[in-house]
Amino acid sequence: ELDPEGRLAMGGQKYPIMKIGIRGLTTELIDVASNDVNFGECEVSVRQTTMAKRPVTQIVVTHPTERHNFRFHKAELFIDNELQIPTRYAAYLWPAKPGDPAPLEESYTYLNVKVPDNLADADFDKNSPAIFK
Repeated sequence: ELDPEGRLAMGGQKYPIMKIGIRGLTTELIDVASNDVNFGECEVSVRQTTMAKRPVTQIVVTHPTERHNFRFHKAELFIDNELQIPTRYAAYLWPAKPGDPAPLEESYTYLNVKVPDNLADADFDKNSPAIFK
């Protein structure tokens, strides 16, 4: 087995493979938000819009002042209104100078997501023979 957080697996990557996907994204978002609420200093806007012809709730979080405890200047999160899962996340760093555009640091988009209603915990167990069907 390759250590998913080891030097070889992490070469050129920001996050280990086990953080990929909607669950990993959601967990990471909760961690970041839990940290940010300790410091305040953020502006939050919420609006209804569409993404890929689906209704979504867009949440934009902006940290107006650069501080070492903030990971980003601005983050955009899109939550699918029907599925109630995040389908897009984008984070931007602080501009090099006032008035410059904020550079994109990372973005993840999940399109055409279909959530089966008959999944069990065994479907996500790497030792389960069910995942090899």
